[in-house]
Formats: sequence, structure tokens, C-alpha cells
Amino acid sequence: KEEDTPISTTVLPDSVSMRMDAMTMRERMLENFPEDVVKRLQEVAEGENVDDVEGAQMGGVSDPALAESIKRKGRRNVALKGGATMNVKRSLQRNLNINWPDTIRNFFLFLFFGYFGGRNTASRTLMLLCAPMCFILQARPVKI
Repeated sequence: KEEDTPISTTVLPDSVSMRMDAMTMRERMLENFPEDVVKRLQEVAEGENVDDVEGAQMGGVSDPALAESIKRKGRRNVALKGGATMNVKRSLQRNLNINWPDTIRNFFLFLFFGYFGGRNTASRTLMLLCAPMCFILQARPVKI
């Protein structure tokens, strides 16, 4: 059997080889199915092809009522309104929400190390002042 297949020097992309493997596996599976199952699969495949042609005309939707609803709505629900600046503001406000457990933990860590771990008065003062700054920074006093 190895002599029947010619040796190819070209390397196929992974996607092509995966598709070829899938097709051979599908053929093997179809050989093992009973005839009535194979007929039913062929009917379903032919029906999907017809639906694909009709669905392409209606925006990829096979249900006529749903296609009409999508046609009426148009592009209203595709993207949020407001432009690029508004989307940046929304993403910043969503991503900068206060993380209370971490903030409280950092507050107590700054207090502890400021009181017990400072090597000189400047480092102690800096660490003690950073404790309330954990809350002030996450409160975002400036509106974005």
C-alpha cells in the first residue's frame, strides 16, 4: 500500500491535513452506519444546502420571522453608541472598579509595615500615609 501513494515533497498546512483526516474519518464512519441512517444523513445534508442558499438571502437566518425581525432592527444592536471616547470611558470605569478585599488587605499591610517595619522616620511616615491612599486612589475622585 505504501508503494501506491506517491511521496510528496510539499508540506501541507495543518488545517488542510486536519480536514483530510476528518474527511477520511467521516468516510469510515459512514461505511459502518446502516443504510437508513446514511440516507437520513444525506437528506439532512441536502436540506442544509437548500437552507444555506435561502439563509444567505435572509442574512444567514433560516426562520423567516426571525429574518424579518433582524431586517427591521437593522444595525441598532451591533455596537454601543457614543463613539471611541465613550467606549474608552466605559472600559475604564468597568475595569477600575474597587476591589474591596485587596484594598482592605493593602491598607492593613501598609499600617503594619509602617508601624513595625520602617527603618527610619521618613519610610515609616511614607508607609503610614500610603495606607489611606489605597482607598483614595480607588475611589477615583476625578470623573473619567
